[in-house]
Amino acid sequence: MQKQELTKIWPAAVALISAIGVTMFAPSETSMERLTNLDLNKVGFSNTYLSHTKTDSSKAFVTDRRDSSMRRSNNNPPGRKWDSFRFSGRSDTPDADTWLVRSKRKGKGTVFFVPVADVDDWVYPFLHSFVAQRRKSLDLPQLEWTNFYVNRIYHGLYLRVTLPFDKRKKDGGNGILRELITINDSQSGNVNTRFEDTPGIFANQVTNSQFPALAPPAVELAWLAQQNSTQNVTVLMSNLEPFDVTLLPLPISLPDIFEAMNQRQPSSYRDDRFLRWSYWPPVVEAPFSSTEMSEMRVEFEKYAATLRQAIRIDSEFHLTIDYFEAQLPLRQTSGSNLGLDLGWL
Repeated sequence: MQKQELTKIWPAAVALISAIGVTMFAPSETSMERLTNLDLNKVGFSNTYLSHTKTDSSKAFVTDRRDSSMRRSNNNPPGRKWDSFRFSGRSDTPDADTWLVRSKRKGKGTVFFVPVADVDDWVYPFLHSFVAQRRKSLDLPQLEWTNFYVNRIYHGLYLRVTLPFDKRKKDGGNGILRELITINDSQSGNVNTRFEDTPGIFANQVTNSQFPALAPPAVELAWLAQQNSTQNVTVLMSNLEPFDVTLLPLPISLPDIFEAMNQRQPSSYRDDRFLRWSYWPPVVEAPFSSTEMSEMRVEFEKYAATLRQAIRIDSEFHLTIDYFEAQLPLRQTSGSNLGLDLGWL
């Protein structure tokens, strides 16, 4: 009788001992456990899902949530594949890597995902988007915050930066890639629109004793460049004669990202004539009507609330709330002259 009772009790005892062992040795709170407590639906920014292919981690699909679910039995991929790269960012915050996806295909191009901790000014993306929406003729590249997932796992708040796109010759392009040239004093860093640094238009022009001129910038571009807190000036060089360059105020340093990705600096040139591209008539007042300025302030209030919520979720997930609370007042330089304040976490 006693043996039978022991036989009945034994499975329950094993289960109890196992539960105690899991409690003792499991971490008190994993990132996945923290994620289940975060309401990502509250964040008004878009969601981006990067999903690697089944056989090659250097290839990925960039989709929405619905298309990110890929069963092994499903042979229909969710769109065209992108080349995918991941490399370390500047900050020491957890998972603060930069991602690059790239494709030559029409409608895709070169896209960066930069972690929020590596973006120096958190107001500037709002100003860039505000100008892009109201001055479409400037053809500014897309710049927006996104909740970034990799293989359906949340990675954090990222700035999605899309470089200008050049069609392949078979798609109607002229076969010449434009160049993005970043100037720091008399030194340049040169990459093309596919983020390569093979010799291109600039090298050919200089070889032919032709130094391109900076096209007089539209007042909105000049104003954006003044708001940009980066130490560099970035210009876009045309692929059509006379190969002028125009301001392209990006809030990231392309040479720094190139070096992080390739462990070397991009092709560069030293020339005092680069200083010609760093000066233009200052814009004293914001180039918007009174109605547009009112719209800016209303839209910024919504943007600030959404950004604060997104940063809170990112920092709660990565346990970096103290870091971001300290950084928030330091990351809004471009808003100071406009009276735009992100507030406090």
